[in-house]
Amino acid sequence: MSDMGSTSNMLRIKIFLSVALFFCACSSVTASVSYDDRAIVINGHRRILISGSIHYPRSTPEPKWGHLKDLHKAIKLCEPALVSAYPKVTQPGNNLEVHEFRSKSACAAFLANYNTRSPAKVTFQNMQYDVPPWSISILPDCKNAVFNTARISSQTSQMKMTPVGSGAFSWQSYNEETVSADDSDTMTMQGLRDQIYITRDASDYLWYLTE
Repeated sequence: MSDMGSTSNMLRIKIFLSVALFFCACSSVTASVSYDDRAIVINGHRRILISGSIHYPRSTPEPKWGHLKDLHKAIKLCEPALVSAYPKVTQPGNNLEVHEFRSKSACAAFLANYNTRSPAKVTFQNMQYDVPPWSISILPDCKNAVFNTARISSQTSQMKMTPVGSGAFSWQSYNEETVSADDSDTMTMQGLRDQIYITRDASDYLWYLTE
């Protein structure tokens, strides 16, 4: 337990330092940043940081960005409760969990169905919610489910492949020599440089040479 606590504290410290460094880098922004065990506090306002990634080849075909945008919006609606209360976790049935965040002024709930095949009816605060298999429903006000991870309501797009004539594109090939450490535009340093910063000029790509 002590190792887990130490890891959790280190993570909070890293998040705090990242936020503090961000505001220090923005010379035109003056902010007071602190943290506790639930939220980052910026200029007296409690905030949560939302970060995530998606493995596109393993995700559903459509949509991707729109679905994540809706999820982000739902989480932001839950923010007042998430930063002000610890979750109360209950299990209303087999493979079902309810995580309720309730404070004096806000309430948010997450209804989870861990069954990978069957949908479930979850009873919460004398109301029933249909939760698809292997999904989570988000209730920013503990009443209305505004988002479910298995239901996609965002606008989808379909790619249409259209054949073109042989002269539609002009292709050229080039033979380029491999970069050498003796070239005039090389630089030497310990570790890796930020690739986006280095190639912000007219460069097309960046070579790394190691010894």
